[in-house]
Formats: sequence, C-alpha cells, structure tokens
Amino acid sequence: TPRELRSHTWDLAVAVILIFTVLSNPLSMAFEPVSERLFYFNVVSDLIFCGTPGSGSVSVSGSGSRSTLPKSPTTNNHPQPPTTTHNQPKVDILKHFNTGYLNDAGFAVMDRWKVTKAYLLSWFLPDLIASIPIDLFLIGGSGSALRASKILKLLKLFRITKIIRLFRLSRLSHYFYEMRTAFEDYFKVQIPEGSVSIVYLFLYLLLLVHWTGCLNFMIARIYEFPEGCWVEVAGLVDARVSRQYAWCFFKGLAQMIGLGFEIPPVVNTSCIDTQFWCTMEHWTSLVCLYIGVTFYALLISNFEVIVQNANHSRINLREKLQTANDYMKAKHIPSHIREKVRNYFKIQFQEKGLSGKTFDEAAILQDLTPNLREEITLYNQRHLIELVPLLKRAPPVFSSRCALALSTRVNLEGEFVFEEDSHGDDLYFISSGVCEVVSQHLPPDEQVVKILAAGYYFGDVACLFQVPRTAGGGGQGST
Repeated sequence: TPRELRSHTWDLAVAVILIFTVLSNPLSMAFEPVSERLFYFNVVSDLIFCGTPGSGSVSVSGSGSRSTLPKSPTTNNHPQPPTTTHNQPKVDILKHFNTGYLNDAGFAVMDRWKVTKAYLLSWFLPDLIASIPIDLFLIGGSGSALRASKILKLLKLFRITKIIRLFRLSRLSHYFYEMRTAFEDYFKVQIPEGSVSIVYLFLYLLLLVHWTGCLNFMIARIYEFPEGCWVEVAGLVDARVSRQYAWCFFKGLAQMIGLGFEIPPVVNTSCIDTQFWCTMEHWTSLVCLYIGVTFYALLISNFEVIVQNANHSRINLREKLQTANDYMKAKHIPSHIREKVRNYFKIQFQEKGLSGKTFDEAAILQDLTPNLREEITLYNQRHLIELVPLLKRAPPVFSSRCALALSTRVNLEGEFVFEEDSHGDDLYFISSGVCEVVSQHLPPDEQVVKILAAGYYFGDVACLFQVPRTAGGGGQGST
C-alpha cells in the first residue's frame, strides 16, 4: 500500500538516485569524458526508472473480475482489506503499476485496474520517455560515419528528454515537508516560511542554470563545434572540462537575465549563417532566454510576496496598534490612556507566548475536533498546572477540567481584577506578575493584606461559599 514502510523506503531511495541523475544527466549530455565515466550509472538508473518484465513485482489485490491475482482473503464471510505480497519492487515504473494511491479523501485505492488507469493517465508517459536508455543505443557510435549520421545526432538530441525527470521532483515535495516538520518538532525550532521559499528559489535557479548551460554546450558538441559556434568563438573546444563547465554556467546565468545574443561576452550566440547547426544554436539560446526571463519574473514576484508575508502576524499587530492609535486620536483620548492601550496590546500577545504574533485562537480551535481542541488547550496550560501547587497535586481529571475552563486575562498596573464586596463567580490563577489582595475596611497603612506572585490563586472564598468578595485584587505591575 502507499502507506507501507517498504513503499516509502523505495520512494526515498529513488529520490536519492533521482537527485543525482538530475545533476549528472546534463553533464553527461554536454561533456563526453563525463558521459564515459557515468555510462554504467546512467544505464542502471534508466533501467531502475523504467525496468523490464520479470524484474520484480508487487501484487495489488483487485476487486474486478478481470484481475488474475488472488482474491482478498476472507474471514467469516467478511472481506478483509486488500493486501500486497512481500516481493520487494525492483523498478520504479513497475512499482507504480503495483502500488495503490491515495484518493482525494485520503483513502488508499488498491484496485489494480484503478491503479493502472490512474498511473497511465498521469506520470506513465513522462516516466517512460525519460527512462529510455539512450546510452545503450550510442555504444556503437564511435565510427566517424556513424558519428556524423543524422540518426546519431537525433539520438543525442533525444537525450534532452531526460529533463522530464525534473518534474518528478515535485512528487517528492511532501517528503521534504515531512522532514522539515519532523526537524522543527524534534529541535523545538521554527523555520520561517519565507526563508524556506528563498532557499527553494535559489536551488531552482542553480538547477535551471546548470541545465541550460549544459544544454547550450551539448548542441555545439553534437555538431562537432563548427566554426562560428559560441564554444569555438570562446576558445573552449580543447579546454578542460572544468573550464568548459564554468563558462557554460556563466552562459546559463547570463541567459537568466536576458543576455544571450549581445557581444561581449564571448559566450553569447554570434553565428550569422543559416546552416542547421546555427539555427539550432539560435533556437536553443532563444528558448533558454524565454525560460530565464520567465523564471526571473517569477523570482522577483516571489521575493515580493516573501517580503510582504515575512511576518504576517507582526504586521497584523502593527495594524491593530495603528487602528487603535487612529481611534484614540479621533476621540481625543488622553495620552496616559493611550499609553495604557498600547501597553495592553504588547503585553497581551507577549503573555500568550506568541512573541508579538497575533492569532484568532478561538477561530483556529473552533475548526478542530473536540479531542484535538482539548489536547491543544491542555498543552497551552501545562506551564500553569506545573506552576500552581493546587493543580499540580490534584488528580489529573481535576487539573484537566480546570485547564479547559481557564481563559487569559491581562491587567495593567493599578487596575483591579475585582472590587471588594462585589459578587464573584471566578477563581484567578496568577501566570506571571504580582497581585495585591487589598481590603478597604482596614487602616490605610494596613490595607494590603497579602502580595501574591506567579503560581498563587485568589478569589476562591467568594466562589466556594457564595459570599461577596472579602477583599479586592489588583495588579502590582502588568499581570
């Protein structure tokens, strides 16, 4: 099934091979010495992605009458869930034909004909084209007559189809997301989404430059570096592979910003003939320029979005503060009250542990199931349960019930939580700050009955005995 460990292990192994082939294929297409060194790897990787009959299979139980596979076992006349045999898949395309997929509802579809149809209508043709072992057909291309033949040149041009493997990387995005989530959860860190997007953009840029640079060199090499081609003009025909690749990379970077036909630099296209090789070089440069300009526009637009959404919550907090300031100015609120309002906004979100970020917590929790809502609420109140001895020593059921009934309240310095002799139904736990218990019936120098810090509670007398508040409670600083 698509959720089995064997399936995930295979996908990860193929992902490692895929990443290496995505980097090595353009080098093999462009540079003959690299192609000779990576010949066996290219052939083996093509066979892994494509495969041959009998090289391994994984059976999918099908419910249709046409399936030649064994029916799903039954127990007490009740059908059991579809199963797979324990043969490890040895090739990627066969693996996709014999592995179920997850539908839109998140359920695993294991019917063989549905699996086959889904794969045939999606990734089968691109996978098959990109997996054809072109290197096997080029083994006998050492003769001069065959090397100059149009068939061999077309075969070499056909290697461009390996670029289709780039699209397979999109199917691995969920693995990268899960790895990132696991990393954040394990190390208790949060990687900003904007930083991740910037890293992805630069990786895509480098990969695109890598492919376009090698593609330009490959076109010139297929036609044996004719006079006037950019490689011959730049004097790179007999240069070392490292130097050739460095200038290919430079050419790819130049094409990303729309430079491809101007002179200088010397790596730009400058041939003026109408021969086929010159036409191919011009069209290749033009296509690469369009790709580069398109990516450049996407890069700029994505940067703009990343900068705007770098800290959306902090921007929301600033907007709230600005709206409150505009309101207080319009109503001519005194300056000392304005300062209290601004302090309230800042303290409120700091006390919630959000570091200046604003969330509509009630709306977020409302969209969750009751069990998830309870788990998150208990987790958010865990520090208070550890802080208050009454809750820490109480049975877990009592502590959980109390935690679910708690809500956050912020009091500024000089504000009363409740007045003496007032009716009270609420019990207060101090999460941070200091509170004073004050009685107006005592002499002025003795009105402060007790000073309570974080971990203490007050207001319990009125709640338990249904009597008016015997004292008042106020914050000594922000609480």
